[in-house]
Amino acid sequence: MRNSNSEMRNLMMQYRIGLIVLVVFGVPSNLFGQTIARVPATVVAYESAELYAKAGGFLKSISVDIGDEVTAGQVLAVLDIPEMGKQLAQKKSLLALAEAELVMSKAKIEEAQAMLQALEASVREAQTSMASKQPLYDFQQAEWQRISGLVAQGAIQRGLLDSATYKLKSAEADKASVNAQVATANAKLAGGKAAVRRAEADMAAADAQIGVAKADMDYTSELMAYASIRAPWNGKVTERMFDTGAYIQSAQGNSGAKPVLKLVHDEKVRVAFSVSQKDLAGLKKGLKVTLKEIDALPGKSFEGTISRFSAELDSNTRMMRVEMDLDNAAGELKVGYFGYATIHYE
Repeated sequence: MRNSNSEMRNLMMQYRIGLIVLVVFGVPSNLFGQTIARVPATVVAYESAELYAKAGGFLKSISVDIGDEVTAGQVLAVLDIPEMGKQLAQKKSLLALAEAELVMSKAKIEEAQAMLQALEASVREAQTSMASKQPLYDFQQAEWQRISGLVAQGAIQRGLLDSATYKLKSAEADKASVNAQVATANAKLAGGKAAVRRAEADMAAADAQIGVAKADMDYTSELMAYASIRAPWNGKVTERMFDTGAYIQSAQGNSGAKPVLKLVHDEKVRVAFSVSQKDLAGLKKGLKVTLKEIDALPGKSFEGTISRFSAELDSNTRMMRVEMDLDNAAGELKVGYFGYATIHYE
């Protein structure tokens, strides 16, 4: 009996000490509170994409179906766009025409420059001729003045003055003719220079036209490249909307267009869940999370850590979206699987 009383006193003492600890230091969360939060969770694709046609046309071929695995860059579907093929041929012809015009423009420049050189030579020739006529004119003028003076003095007959006058007028006519030739040559030279400038401007315009035609052709070629729909990354086909022969509308500027295929990237998946306000305290990246209670995988659990969470609460649910990334190389987790995520708060 004495031992029993002693044990009872010890128990009462431990109880009192426990109460003091609870009052002074607070209730440990692992005793009465929760160190975990259990919330519904859904497996979503790490990446997903809807593949549209940028150019409208008929579905010529489609090589994949739902469940098929695809690799980055793989051609999944090909459209037949006959009018675009004709447009491309037309753009190529316009480019060839612009290139031919550039060649012709270069030839015109060479021709104009050759003509300019000939005109410059004509100017030099006319100037030389004028230089040769000037001394004769000066001589005839001086001779006329000398004879005119002698006639005035009565030293010689007047007939000699008539002859000198004739020769002076002849020299003046030759000089005037040569001056006209020089003026004409200079005018032609100015015209030749203008012709060179026009030819150079035509060549610049032809060169610019080549740039326009090439850009136009490249644009059409790029649109033609969109006739082949390719996989943006490794993934799996989840939906196929059309069969061969169907007309596919262009998605460019068309809100009513439908995707041809839908893909998901699930070698890595996101586990998405929402946390209420009361569980936000202590929430941070790197917290341990356990995913389990998945009906399709009874008894299986997956461990990971919080990868990211939203910066705000959903205004309707007052919940915050949280995500955990999981490696899924084995393919156990399917997009859309539902389970429960347990957050282990520190």
